[in-house]
Amino acid sequence: MALPQENLIPPSPSHNHLTLSLRSHIGGFFIYNEDVDSVDLSKLNEAQKQAVTAPPKPLAIIAGPGSGKTRVLTYRALFAVKEWHLPPERILAITFTNKAADELKERLGRLIPEGDRIFAATMHSFAARMLRYFAPYAGISQNFVIYDDDDSKGLIEDILKQMNMDTKRFRPNDVLNHISAAKARMFDCNTFPEFIRQRYGSWGYYFDTVHQVFMTYERLKEQSQALDFDDLIMVLAQRMEDRPELREMIAGLFDLVMVDEFQDTNFAQYQMLLYMTNPHYSGMNNVTIVGDPDQSIYGFRAAEYYNIKRFIDDYNPEVVFLDLNYRSNRTIVDSASALINDSPSALFERKLESIKGAGNKLILRRPFDDADAAITAAFEVQRLHKMGIPYEEIAVLMRTRALTARVEREFATRNIQYHIIGGVPFFARREIKDILAYLRLSRNAMDRVSLKRILTMKKRGFGTASLEKLFNFAEENKLTLLEAMKAAVESLLFKKLSMNDYLESLYTLIQTIQEIAEPSQAIYLVMEQENLLDHFRSISKSEEEYIERTENVKQLISIAEESADMDDFLQRSALGTRENNGGVEGVAISTVHGVKGLEFQAVILYYVTDGFFPHSLSVTTAEKEEERRLLYVAMTRAKEHLIFYVPYKQPWGNGFEQMARPSPFLRSIPKELWDGKPNEIESLYAPYSPQQKWSE
Repeated sequence: MALPQENLIPPSPSHNHLTLSLRSHIGGFFIYNEDVDSVDLSKLNEAQKQAVTAPPKPLAIIAGPGSGKTRVLTYRALFAVKEWHLPPERILAITFTNKAADELKERLGRLIPEGDRIFAATMHSFAARMLRYFAPYAGISQNFVIYDDDDSKGLIEDILKQMNMDTKRFRPNDVLNHISAAKARMFDCNTFPEFIRQRYGSWGYYFDTVHQVFMTYERLKEQSQALDFDDLIMVLAQRMEDRPELREMIAGLFDLVMVDEFQDTNFAQYQMLLYMTNPHYSGMNNVTIVGDPDQSIYGFRAAEYYNIKRFIDDYNPEVVFLDLNYRSNRTIVDSASALINDSPSALFERKLESIKGAGNKLILRRPFDDADAAITAAFEVQRLHKMGIPYEEIAVLMRTRALTARVEREFATRNIQYHIIGGVPFFARREIKDILAYLRLSRNAMDRVSLKRILTMKKRGFGTASLEKLFNFAEENKLTLLEAMKAAVESLLFKKLSMNDYLESLYTLIQTIQEIAEPSQAIYLVMEQENLLDHFRSISKSEEEYIERTENVKQLISIAEESADMDDFLQRSALGTRENNGGVEGVAISTVHGVKGLEFQAVILYYVTDGFFPHSLSVTTAEKEEERRLLYVAMTRAKEHLIFYVPYKQPWGNGFEQMARPSPFLRSIPKELWDGKPNEIESLYAPYSPQQKWSE
């Protein structure tokens, strides 16, 4: 989509100005007016005013949680329009999400009629738009198509098959992740070996094969005039680096560039902005970044919070700290500050302050095990609700989605409204529904939905036509679906022998399940006979997603073991998948990543134990410090009530539990900020015993 022509027209000069900046390469200019009386700044604190009214030159705003950064961005844009006389369309605001972009335009639109004309976009949508508009200068086709992750994965899978490679060893998702990681660091297919040696220190057959796939992948994309998501950023950055006229034209479109959530940018995104906004590379010099290195939690997406330090080194900006918190009470702010100030990787020494009073102390709960934790969490929510807190102002936050199962079930049992942020309910997740389909069919031989799911979850040759053929065959012969499967095999209903063979195998499996009383044993049987672990690996886009799916399966088995029988288990499962009538009404259940930017009156932090905070997969110091920042983000979502659940045992799957140790991060919080039993508070600070054993 091309930019509107008016976006290329420079603003008109004003006769009342003190500073004139002439852009000779586009003939444009803007006004810097020191008289700020026309913008009402009475609602801003001193640091916010400093950030809003800073001169039109590089500015770094280090904004702590709840410090009003969106208001500051909005008012800085307003100030640019009112005092510098910039047309809103010459202001570029790059945000982390489309929702944030829309919110910024809406806020500015409420302040000035033309405010919604600000150019607000995500990093990828901005890059795509620039490449499309300046395609001839970038040396690419203006009609390029964009491959999403599924398109890229499918293409890589085809390449691997053409190379006769084992897709279990060379998983398409893993190959794609290596390619994506390289592009995030500005390495293309030609320099990929250098990237791998820098990252892993070695090179072998595996990476040599990935390199061949990478080369073929790029060649086929080029033939198709296609760019993937990572290309949008890297190609634009490369073209601006190599072609001065391109970066001058892009820089000439804007008189102010603002970038939100700067701590979540990767290296390629930083380079793209550098070539566009740094006076060393272009005529642009008015750029504002907003970020908080302490809230950088997307390292697994190649985000580098160190980009804030790079910006300070490369731009020598004015730096403004927003450390006055308007969201949380003083106890919550002090505890979060203590946590983050213990980080050895902190870029700045800071002290967050709250405008509120001390408020409630941190509440410590130490339930016995997973079942006890879910029950007490439900009672906790009911207690908070009776205090007058709406369900919508309560959140239960956890490190992984696998922990939501029992919480969802307890909430459903007690008619507590809830909704899942950033995901679907536990019993509605793909891997769970896949397994439950076999069990449901064993109890209802007329269950068309379950049979359809089973026959189509893998490539078995069953499509719309063959399914209708089987269903019609059952109806015409007045057979149950289970009986129809057996009869279809005997009559060779399908020409493909493999389809008949699978129906025979499935018929036998369902019959066997019907004889099993314990649902957990049925799940084990289905998993083994249908080889579902390999299936879940094949549908996972990353190793992290695959691990999450397997953790969900383990959780399902644990729940099944607690059920009286198969019918009880299936009934409870069905209850857990019910829709909440209010849509997004009710208690929020979410991972911490899912609530970035949100806030609640009360927050329950579920399983603040070693193994979840930090996660057991976090091994390096950098990974563990990101886990500390993740807990910091979780704590600072709360306004008034912050409750920590630290069970003595935590789930380990398959009916086993692990002795749970409190998160080592909790030691950073001063003891006087806690409200709980003295011995339980002391247990948070007890030294760990390396001889501590697992228990069943």
